[in-house]
Amino acid sequence: MILYLLRHGHSPNKKEAGVSRDEDRPLSSQGQQDIRKIAQALQKETPHLLLSSPLKRAQQTSQQVLQSLKKDLPLRTLEALSGNTAVEKLWTILQREFQDHSKILVVGHQPQLGALASYLMGQASPGLSPGEILALEILDHPPLTSGWGPPSNTLGSSGAPVGTRNSVEGVGGTAGPLAKLLWHKNP
Repeated sequence: MILYLLRHGHSPNKKEAGVSRDEDRPLSSQGQQDIRKIAQALQKETPHLLLSSPLKRAQQTSQQVLQSLKKDLPLRTLEALSGNTAVEKLWTILQREFQDHSKILVVGHQPQLGALASYLMGQASPGLSPGEILALEILDHPPLTSGWGPPSNTLGSSGAPVGTRNSVEGVGGTAGPLAKLLWHKNP
């Protein structure tokens, strides 16, 4: 299974865009050009599903990708990608999507996408710049307690839950990474 994480293209701030709400910020012309370049990297990849944040700049990024790919790719808008959903909950939602699709493209925002990449790879991620895309291979794992995810609520001295892929304690109980980086591209 492959998960593509694409941060929306460059967008002007609210004042420059002439809007009062962050949700209404559009892509800049540079952002549109950058996304067309990034979409070229997806030509050979052929995602099966595109999931997008409902915010305007993400929706415009998604539409730009669809136009550039020239493929009949289903697009679904997920409120969970607006940036306020916890990474663990977002991962649970994405796991359900992987039951029907083996390659999913997600268009969203920072810091949520960077946090999701960190969570899945089990290591710190510097985050994604506007228009940057990561391709992650989701690794096969045996089920952990109630599915993929942290098996324990116990906090170690580091503050991270013991027994999770983010812990530095709990040797033998660490789940390990859920994904590995295949490639990434900046516009």
